[in-house]
Amino acid sequence: MRALFPHISRARALFVSLGISARRLRDDRNGIAAVEFGLLVPVLALAFVLMLDIAQGIAAKYDTERKMRLAIEGIIRYGDDTAKVQAFANNSGNEAFPSSPDAPVNNSTLVVDPYYICRNVDGTFATFAPSESPSCTNYETWYELTTAGTVTGMFGKTFNIGATVHIFSE
Repeated sequence: MRALFPHISRARALFVSLGISARRLRDDRNGIAAVEFGLLVPVLALAFVLMLDIAQGIAAKYDTERKMRLAIEGIIRYGDDTAKVQAFANNSGNEAFPSSPDAPVNNSTLVVDPYYICRNVDGTFATFAPSESPSCTNYETWYELTTAGTVTGMFGKTFNIGATVHIFSE
């Protein structure tokens, strides 16, 4: 057996000369916590960084949804005046929430585009008129609201968050 595995006998001789036995190595628990901690630190650090990225994404999603809600409220309040609607929504809702003057700044963008759908006398669809004024007498006013926000993650990847809503106004 020694002829087949000469390195085993040399290793055993080395451990014996150092006063280390296999049983002692097996039973020794010094440093186990440090090794486990060293193995878990990269995983925990990655989880922390990903948690921060996810939180930034949720905040950007909240900003875009909030701006969309403010634009819808602006259409209800100001009707056809798209400049007032956009100013109301872009003002981060300070007019809508006067009790909280420290409302967070909303960095998402908003575009309010009115368009008109002309109808025939019988109510069927006639033409679509994306212009400043409708070219017919029987028309419906619609608004296309588009919000967009971006999030740049810890690793440099940029994510775009946005929504588009079409609203009918009487």
